[in-house]
Amino acid sequence: MGSAIIFKDVNFSYIESENARFEDFSLEIEEGSFTTIVGPNGSGKSTLVKLMVGLLEANGLIKINNRFVNAKNIKTIRKQIGVVFDNPNSQFICDTVLEDIEFALANYGYKQSVIKKKIKAIVDLLKIDLKYKLCKDMYLPIDEIKRQCKRRHKKGNTRCSFCLG
Repeated sequence: MGSAIIFKDVNFSYIESENARFEDFSLEIEEGSFTTIVGPNGSGKSTLVKLMVGLLEANGLIKINNRFVNAKNIKTIRKQIGVVFDNPNSQFICDTVLEDIEFALANYGYKQSVIKKKIKAIVDLLKIDLKYKLCKDMYLPIDEIKRQCKRRHKKGNTRCSFCLG
């Protein structure tokens, strides 16, 4: 197995901060590993993940599954990494999970007919009862969604996993 995630000599700081968040930071995570990033508030856990998925840009080398994190590869990388942050306001756009899934698929440029098929496939994959989903599963509290996401991700065939918070 090779490295699924590589950070090499990465430098990053927020514009409003005098201190560097990462200075000559290097990290290598092997494919198939399960990694937990822990630390106090403000220590850079979320920044690390945002760099991985291209939400922030840094100097240095960042590779995910042998692809450099750059404009050319970012869509492919984002399809391979799932991120669940502690603050739901940072990640949910719509009022329901179903609408958020629909929103994400529309942003990938899928037509409405394809979106409906993909939502059905997602509902089947996550074993959400269609008759039940609108009154319960699609309106789960955010903490329960995060717990289920982490649980399902652990059971899945993933290259590596992250849990924050």
